[in-house]
Amino acid sequence: MNDEDPISYFEPRSIDLPMVGMGDRRFELFVAGLLRADDKSERDYDAVSLRLQGSDEGQDIVLYQRGERRAVVQCKCLKDRIGATQVVEELAKYAMFQLRVQSAVMAPMRYELWLASDLTGAARLLFDEAAHHLPTALSDLASVVEKLRTKYKRLATTPVWLTPDEEVENVRRIIIGLELRAVVGLEINDLAFRHPIVRRMHFRGPDDPGVDPAEIETLLIQHRRTQLDEYRREGRAGDAPYVAIGGVAWLFERFLVGPHRALAVVADRGHGKSTWIARVLENPPEGVFPVVVTASSIISGDLDLPATLARIAVAGHVPNSGDAIFAVRSWLRSTPVLVMIDGLDRCLSGMRETLGDWLRTSIGAFEGPGAKLVVTSRPEFWSTIHNELPQNAFHPISMNEINEDSNDHAEHRMVLEWEDVRNLYAAYGLDLIRHGARPLRTPSLISAYAKVQHKIAGPPTRTQIFKSFVEEMASDVERRAGIGRTARDLAFRALSSQLLASADGALSTGDLANALGAHVVDALVEAGVLARSGDVLRPVLDEVLEFLIAQAIPKDADPLALLARGPVHGNAVALRIALDQETDAHAGEALLDLLLEGEPDRRRFDLAARILLECRGHVAQVARARRLFGLWRRANFLLVTSPAGELVHDLRLPADSHLDVIMDLAQGEEDHDWRDRYWELLPQQGRTITPFAAAATRLSKELGAAALHVLARHVNDASPVPHVVRGLAVEAARADMAEVIAVLATWSSDVGRQSLSMIVQAEPDGAARAIVDLTLAERLPTCLATSLLYQMSQNTHYRWPTEVAASASRELLSLNLSPELRAKMLICALRGQTDAALVRELLDLQNVLEPDEAWPAIEALGEQAGALLDRVVRESGEGGAWDHVLSYAGGWNFGEGTALRLLERLSMIDASAPHARSRALAIEACFGAIERSNPLALERWLPMAAQLARHADPDVRRPIIYYAASLCRMEVGELSRARIAIRSALVSELLAAEDGGTLRLLAEKIVESAPERSDALGQLRALSDRFGQERLLGAMDMMFDLYPAGPTLRAALQQRGLLDEGRKPKG
Repeated sequence: MNDEDPISYFEPRSIDLPMVGMGDRRFELFVAGLLRADDKSERDYDAVSLRLQGSDEGQDIVLYQRGERRAVVQCKCLKDRIGATQVVEELAKYAMFQLRVQSAVMAPMRYELWLASDLTGAARLLFDEAAHHLPTALSDLASVVEKLRTKYKRLATTPVWLTPDEEVENVRRIIIGLELRAVVGLEINDLAFRHPIVRRMHFRGPDDPGVDPAEIETLLIQHRRTQLDEYRREGRAGDAPYVAIGGVAWLFERFLVGPHRALAVVADRGHGKSTWIARVLENPPEGVFPVVVTASSIISGDLDLPATLARIAVAGHVPNSGDAIFAVRSWLRSTPVLVMIDGLDRCLSGMRETLGDWLRTSIGAFEGPGAKLVVTSRPEFWSTIHNELPQNAFHPISMNEINEDSNDHAEHRMVLEWEDVRNLYAAYGLDLIRHGARPLRTPSLISAYAKVQHKIAGPPTRTQIFKSFVEEMASDVERRAGIGRTARDLAFRALSSQLLASADGALSTGDLANALGAHVVDALVEAGVLARSGDVLRPVLDEVLEFLIAQAIPKDADPLALLARGPVHGNAVALRIALDQETDAHAGEALLDLLLEGEPDRRRFDLAARILLECRGHVAQVARARRLFGLWRRANFLLVTSPAGELVHDLRLPADSHLDVIMDLAQGEEDHDWRDRYWELLPQQGRTITPFAAAATRLSKELGAAALHVLARHVNDASPVPHVVRGLAVEAARADMAEVIAVLATWSSDVGRQSLSMIVQAEPDGAARAIVDLTLAERLPTCLATSLLYQMSQNTHYRWPTEVAASASRELLSLNLSPELRAKMLICALRGQTDAALVRELLDLQNVLEPDEAWPAIEALGEQAGALLDRVVRESGEGGAWDHVLSYAGGWNFGEGTALRLLERLSMIDASAPHARSRALAIEACFGAIERSNPLALERWLPMAAQLARHADPDVRRPIIYYAASLCRMEVGELSRARIAIRSALVSELLAAEDGGTLRLLAEKIVESAPERSDALGQLRALSDRFGQERLLGAMDMMFDLYPAGPTLRAALQQRGLLDEGRKPKG
């Protein structure tokens, strides 16, 4: 059998098989086996299909004949006889599901009811004399159908093609059309004895032979299935969130393929050891058979692992238990098995003294190919049991020591790393940033966080989390110690009192046992409340220690004295106040006022923040929270180290009030983290998002335009607050674009206009649509609307925003715009598009263009831009408004046609004319635009560029250097060779003209472009000969590490004696 066919195993006391104790799924498997084993010559089906477990649709098994459904079988493993009413319900349930699955009345087929027990007399008549008795039994079918609708969620809604009454009649027709057959327990019993192979897979009798080794695996499959069901109920397997922590997944993979036979996974309570075991059992590694044994299931009669597995597998009912143990040993020798023993520390008290012997002998049983043993334990228990094992058994090694030369056994200490914490929070859908630098540190605490959050509105406080967590632990102690709830509560009060009196939470085992009783102390250790180290006991988790101390703090205690004892006691004070506020809403207010007086030190500030965090939501605390944030004097990225960082997120106030309270923290942000580039269409990386930034961003998105009422009060604050306001305005616009733009348009400060500029760059689609709608509705001034769309259209990095702006601009052209604004919109509308009518209109308006609109207009006009190009060239250097327009060419990504037309005009200017730098910048831009597709065309203009390359002014030569000596970054080919030839020719001119004014830049660019040029070393030597080795190499020493060819050039220079091994130039 396979993993989908588990079995049950019994020893009958009579010839009648005890089927009623099998359980539903096991009984279904048994019936399916009998149906498959039946004589093929005497049956009318050739295939038996067992439906998935849990898919109850009134049929458990389907019988097929040549691919067609011949019959359905419903199995009922009930102790009592089934009556006529229940038979009708089963038939109606089947029919109702068929209506929903098949969408039509089925052709007649056989319906078989297989029972572990028997039928009543009335029910028997429904099968034996259906034609006579079935119509009468269906007289009240409507109420039966209604009952089933209530009972089964999938039947609650009537099929859309039927009315409720029509459904009842269709159900009746399906039932009447069925051929009915019943097979009761005695008949099944007879069939089982006619098919002994099937029977022995499920039942074992006194005369049956002992256990066959081949059956062990089948029996353990059932054991695995039962364990998985239990793990899923506990939330350790199935759909529950899971993250493998502490590198255990990586180590486990290495362990499976390495030479080790055994591995110990050691971790404190709540770190997920049992959950990891459950996940391995649910999704075992390929090629191994997984078996889990809980240490609590090992009994003193088990000599070793084979004895334990034999007892578990055959449920202790086989008379010859020695045969079962022998069968397990044989199976272990022949099977690549992975046995996982979970929770050594949870072994029965009677096994504690012999567990070491059990482990020693069990390790020796792993003789099969690939057999592996894994055990899990808490550290304090492992430290003692480890000493009882042979040397090198589970020898402790670190993860990076797992290799072919290490010992046969390994120990791994499971530790929760920061990445594990982040993944665990994410798996449960929790926000890690809410807990700053003090996240919950174990999977069990994080799971408790998730459980509490499901029960309350909003994120829970730590007090609520710890209270729930400790209550679960207390219930576990109550069960383990066998005491009542009252005794348990008294024990925890006594424990809390001793912890409060202790220096650091350390308690004497003897003293605590005298106070609580040794059996309660043992239960506290077993439940993971306390950890034992020698004769000292201490809470396993500081969070538990803080909460237990908090419960013991008396009302007249001095909180500042407790704070002076350390952070644990300080945190306990905050928890105590939160507990008191459950009955007194004003608890702790006097202490808060005391802590927030003047300029509190770090400890007082953090305690105040922690109290506010635990007591958030109380109206009286809002003003104190504002006061607290106003006292923050450090950079905001340090908020993660303070409870204030958590409080920023969790004030439990309306969003507008929440944002208003935390805005004082904006002064702690860095200007750099709120620069425009972080809100571009594709934001740049490198921004630090502080707790304040995360909270304020979330609130701004939630509020939309309403956030601006808060932000407006801070536009005139000192830097960096205005930068923060701009960024948050963009975030608000993402949720409420039109309203945010409309409100920002009314702001008189520069912050409003700057925010609008950021919005159109960050969200061009939404912004363009909102701008048009607001302008047409006369809610946005046309001058502002056209300015924003024009800005959007000038995006030189991405085509998408320019297309969006062009479409929006065409809509605004329908308005009665001034010539200046109309020219802007025409430029936008022509970006990347051709429209002869719009071009003619722009030509008529070119005299009203502003200088910064010249190059966009030239590109929009294309071949008809001659007059505008003439003006740009003519007025360059004349001192007017258009004086520097020519130099702007380098910032505009125009096409080849515009570049050729501009070069034509530049060639007519005398080389000695003023403003040569502007011409050099224009030539740099033109050459770059033309060479992408037609580098040979540049040969005509090479003499003009060469004249500027030889210019005496370094500022004139510099643009030519940036073009000529830079890396081409183009694949090898004819175009690339032509580009390099043009550039190299200009580099020769630059080398000849170099007078030292651009030496560093020229040398740097030669190193940068060296991978695609063959003469780089010669050029550097030429410069070295002219300017001296020390000056040249001193200027370019750092460049060797910046560019790919740098190390090669350095080595060549060193080889020629121009540079020593220390990279210092030789003098």
